[in-house]
Amino acid sequence: MDPVEAEEQQTEPPDEDDEEEGYAEKDPTGRFIRVRRVVGLLLAHRPPHLLLRSYKAFDKLEGVEVAWSQSRINDSVMGCSKKMEQLNTEIQLLGKLRHKNIVKLFASWVDEDKGIVNIVTEYFTSGNLRHECQSMGHIFKNVSHGIKPAALYKVKDVEVRSFIENCLAPASDRIPASDLLRSSFLQKDESLSAPPVSVSLIEIENVSEDGDQSDSFVFRKGEFLLKGHMDVANPVVLSLRFPDPYGGFKTVEFPLDVAKDTGLSVAVEMAEQFELPHGSIEIISELIGAFMLVLIQYWRRSCAAMP
Repeated sequence: MDPVEAEEQQTEPPDEDDEEEGYAEKDPTGRFIRVRRVVGLLLAHRPPHLLLRSYKAFDKLEGVEVAWSQSRINDSVMGCSKKMEQLNTEIQLLGKLRHKNIVKLFASWVDEDKGIVNIVTEYFTSGNLRHECQSMGHIFKNVSHGIKPAALYKVKDVEVRSFIENCLAPASDRIPASDLLRSSFLQKDESLSAPPVSVSLIEIENVSEDGDQSDSFVFRKGEFLLKGHMDVANPVVLSLRFPDPYGGFKTVEFPLDVAKDTGLSVAVEMAEQFELPHGSIEIISELIGAFMLVLIQYWRRSCAAMP
């Protein structure tokens, strides 16, 4: 019988004395001790599709409860250096992540004699897959068919939900972890300590289209650039360059109806469409507002110059 499966059969927490003296296992350093109480199950969606069974454990150094997860590694993985390297890379990557919304990894090692990978993390108590799935078969079916947790649709923050969905995407469509690390969601929020960045007019071009002269204005705020032509026609076509959530830049063109649209309404719609962080709304709104102010002044001068 699989040693991990055998330990699952005793899921009731032991007595307090048993937790201290009759613990099930301790890590190689002696810092962590594991008891037999199962607190969660997790099926890894990426190859080699490990089934992690989490047990309640204790960190003797910090004096806090932790989660000790185990998974049996089959011979096809143990005997393949490439698969083992991939597994170790995934674990090392998790160990480097430091974010208040991501569970911390404290220790990991592979017991080659038993063919078991061990991972010690924070003890997460707000729920597990059993709250939505009633059995291992149910969990496997939902994961393999790409059925997302119902709780995901309760997430209102566009940036947070986008990040979670990127992690839950099918393997063929999933963003590499290196790109996820560059996501603005994982970056330090320095907006509170940084001085406010004002909108600046950085360039005025005089372009000719079909023999007609037209001024083009470019506005900047931080890494955002907005360009638009001073045309009498409405709507006006604007071009916005902005940083995307994965470390690159994206440029989009969109019409602006001066009579109906507002900077805020356009900014909110754009943030939702391109999954931009909430702070982008204020920046885009201010850029559009600055352009509209210059555009109205330009229209007034044009009308005054007409015979």
